[in-house]
Amino acid sequence: MPEFTSHIQETPSWAELTTSDYQGDLRFCSALFGWEDEANEMSPGMYYHIQKLRGLEVAALYQQGVEEKQQGVPPYWKLYFTVDNIRKSSAQAKESGASVIFGPMEVFDAGYAVILQDSRGAVLAL
Repeated sequence: MPEFTSHIQETPSWAELTTSDYQGDLRFCSALFGWEDEANEMSPGMYYHIQKLRGLEVAALYQQGVEEKQQGVPPYWKLYFTVDNIRKSSAQAKESGASVIFGPMEVFDAGYAVILQDSRGAVLAL
């Protein structure tokens, strides 16, 4: 597996699993991919689980929020794409028919993120 120090612009760069059973999915991903878990407490009782392969970060998973559960949203993978300018790319996405679901927001030391839904309903993140 290559180690990335940067990502090519406009290409996938991160994946997150939002799950209703993070313990079950941790076991599944560990058995299937050999991933090791690094739990990071985001707030009391809320953890962001970085998944590592051979010591390198490859993805993350976290427990689905109460609101999504109540709305019957099934677990899902979210794919992030790298862009140079998140505000400019968000505006371009909106001009192309996308809607902003959440953000842009600061994501700790990783920069900024925005969650979008394209005109056909597919969700993606920048």
